[in-house]
Formats: sequence, C-alpha cells, structure tokens
Amino acid sequence: MADLLSGILDLSRATPVPLHVQIIDQIKRAVLAGKLPAKLRLPSSRAMAAGLAVSRNTVMAALDQLKAEGFLESLPGSGMRVAPLPEPDLLRAKPAKAAARQHRLAPHWRLPLAEFQPSALAHPQPFAPGIPDLNAFPHEQWSTALRRAARLADTPSAGYDHMSGHPRFRQALCKHLAEARGVVAEAEQIIVTSSARGGLSLLTSALLSPGEECWVEEPGFRSAKAIFSAHGGRLVPVPVDAQGIDPSRAPASGKPRLIYTTPSHQYPTGAVMTLARRLELLDAASRAGAYIVEDDYDSEFQYRGRPIAALQGLDRSGCVLYLGTFSKSLLPAIRVGFVVVPAGLADGFRKVHRHTAQFVPPVIQLALADFLERGHYAAHVRRMKSIYSDRLSAFCEGIARHSGGALAAAMPDGGLQTVVTSRDGMADAALAAHLAKADMQGQPLGDFHMVPKAAVHRGMLMGFAAWGEAEAAKAMARLARLYR
Repeated sequence: MADLLSGILDLSRATPVPLHVQIIDQIKRAVLAGKLPAKLRLPSSRAMAAGLAVSRNTVMAALDQLKAEGFLESLPGSGMRVAPLPEPDLLRAKPAKAAARQHRLAPHWRLPLAEFQPSALAHPQPFAPGIPDLNAFPHEQWSTALRRAARLADTPSAGYDHMSGHPRFRQALCKHLAEARGVVAEAEQIIVTSSARGGLSLLTSALLSPGEECWVEEPGFRSAKAIFSAHGGRLVPVPVDAQGIDPSRAPASGKPRLIYTTPSHQYPTGAVMTLARRLELLDAASRAGAYIVEDDYDSEFQYRGRPIAALQGLDRSGCVLYLGTFSKSLLPAIRVGFVVVPAGLADGFRKVHRHTAQFVPPVIQLALADFLERGHYAAHVRRMKSIYSDRLSAFCEGIARHSGGALAAAMPDGGLQTVVTSRDGMADAALAAHLAKADMQGQPLGDFHMVPKAAVHRGMLMGFAAWGEAEAAKAMARLARLYR
C-alpha cells in the first residue's frame, strides 16, 4: 500500500473534511491526472486501512463511492482496480500554456449592457438616488407578520399552486391599489414577480417580438431600455417636458408595440404627467394598437396634495399594464413586484410567467397581505412621507446654502430623489466629478439620454431619502468645504 499509493493519499485530521471524503477526492484527482492508470489493482481495503491508520469502514465507504461514480470497478474475485476511462484533454500531454476559455454572454445582451447598464449602487454614498431609508423599516412588525404567515401557509402554497400570486395577497394588493392609486382591476389580473424589473422582463417577453418599436422616455429609466433592447425591441426616444412624455413629438410614422412611461413621477426629471397629456397618450396607444407600460415606482411618497391617480384608472381600451414594487416603499430586499395586466391578457401572462422563474415565496406574500390588511403598510408610508418631506426640504436648503448659492435643487412634489443643477452651467459629468471630491454621489442626467450630446435636461439626479440628519450634515459640511 505504501509503495502503490505513496504520494497519492495524504490524509489530514486537522481539517473538518471527513476522512472518507479526503480519500475519494485524492483518488479522483490521481486517476484524472494519470497517476493511477487504468486497470491498476488497488490494495485490499484491510491493507489500505492499516496503511492509512483509519478504520476499514472508512476505506470501504470511499471505495464504494468511487465505484458508484465510475472511477473504480470490482475485480471478479475481490478487490478493486482503476476503471478504464476515455482519455480526456486533461489526461493528454498539455501544451506549454493552455488556451483560456473565451466566455461570452448571448450577443443580444452586449449592446444593452454597454449602453444602458445602471450605475452601481452596491455601496452608495450620500446622496445616491433611488434609495429608501433602510434603517426605518419596521423590522419587528415584519417579523411578526412572517411568523403568522408561516403558520398560515397551506398545502397548495407548499406545492406548485398560486405561482402567479397567492390569492390572499392579490386580494389585499388589489384593494390597496384601488384605494391608494385608483387602479381598476380584479385580483386575477395581478401577476406577482420578484421585482419591478422582473415584471418588466415578463411583459416584454410576453408581448414584444424582435424588431418591434418601443417608445421610451427621453431621458428615461436605463434598465427599461436595456430590457427592451435585449429582447430585440427597436428603441424610439420620445422627448419629455414639464408635462411628461410628449407623444406628439414621436415619429409620425411610428407603430409602437410598447410605450414605457413613468407618469406619476417621471424618472429622472420628476415631472408629473398632466391629465391632458395622459389622455393624449392613451389615444395614441389606442390608435397604434400599442400597450402602455406604466411604471409607478415610488408614487406613494407625495408631499404636496394627494397622489396623482394611476394612468391605468383612465384606461378604457385595455392598453395599460401597471407595474409596481415594494422596493421603494418598504425594503429592496423583500424582492416583490407585480404587474396588473388587462383582463384579456391575464390567462396568457400566467402561462408565460410559469416559465420565467419570477416567483415570490408564498410566505413573503402572506406576510405582505397581513401587513396590508392590518394597516401596517399604510402607517409606515404615512410615517415615511413625513420624514422624507422634511429631508427633502433640508436637502434643498442645504445644497443652496452650503454651496454658497452655486447649486440649486429642484423641489419635487414627491419621490425619493431630485435634480441638482449648477448655476454656472457646469456640465453634468463635470458636476458629478466635482461633487465626488466631497464624497457626494449622484448620477448625471446625461446618462439617462439615448443621445447624451443632444440632451436638453441638465444636472445631477441626487437622493435625499436614505440619509438621516447626522449623516446628511456631515455630507453638507464636506460640500461647504469644497465650495469655500
């Protein structure tokens, strides 16, 4: 045993890896490296056990596993030998330097990821946009809701039923959307997804064929452009003004399949789409046979007056798909989004949804239903509206004062972010680089344009919601030093 397996088996008792697993791994590597050639007879299990100072059962467990995986085979009498194996590349003589495998994504993702990849926010600095206050989440109430939900999970939920949404959650969500957003739908029209982007991918996969037009806001949400483009959509930028997307400025010969818009709080400019413009957009979609994708990403946070009702509530022809998420109002980590589809599409969407892996665990859905039904969600939103409103006012005042009047922040009616501009007309990218010296983060509006050089919107998109008074004060002090 010592001669045959010398340099092959070297067991260690200082590692948590079981001894039989060490034997398996080391013999496998030796066989694949050609150190144990085919048909070589191994010592008996007793001899191996004695030579390795382990129990015979340990050795037999390893040999049985190696035999089951095809590395060893039984001899007619007794014992084991190395099984004959096809000679793969790794057993042949290697060149001086093996050629590295060229990994690549599918070609249809190359351009979208290159042009529309969102900015990385893994470690956001003040005042990165689009982030809620993660520390204000009601953890205790949520953990209680999760415990109740775990007890309520039934047999259908434990299997493959309700894959497009648990009935109780869809009922609670449907009621909430009707009361808070003016959405007109039945619970069966709601498809629950793992995020708003997941919902966007679902509806794009279900409705868009390669080469069809997608009207997108200019400037607009980068991920939507990436998803449409990756599915073969032909992006057509439609300008945004103070009233939202302007369909009258779309190509007269255009024939869109999808029209993407953020009417309640345009991303990134913050414009609120007027009623006249909403009716104009609905008419344009109806005439073109297009579907409008209404992304209602943070409409819960309205600081002046009541939130503008959803565009979907005005739809009379079944052309609006309403997209929502709990990432901004509660916590991104909950990973729950949804799409409200026209009644005629509900059955087809459920069928497509089953093939997308956009599933949310029923326990999470039941906990959210509990949160909605008991009023915890509404109470949390009311609390955060007050906090965010105060932070918005403080941010706008602080930006102006600590920059000595060099910067100005717009005061939007709602949302989690606003636009900061330089009064001397400093370009977006230059302003971003300048503020980075104070460890302040934002995103140039030029990044949201398909044609940045033709951009008419200037400034930086900056968030104010995620940072409390102490952290915001430190950031503003750095800004003051920068402009001093």
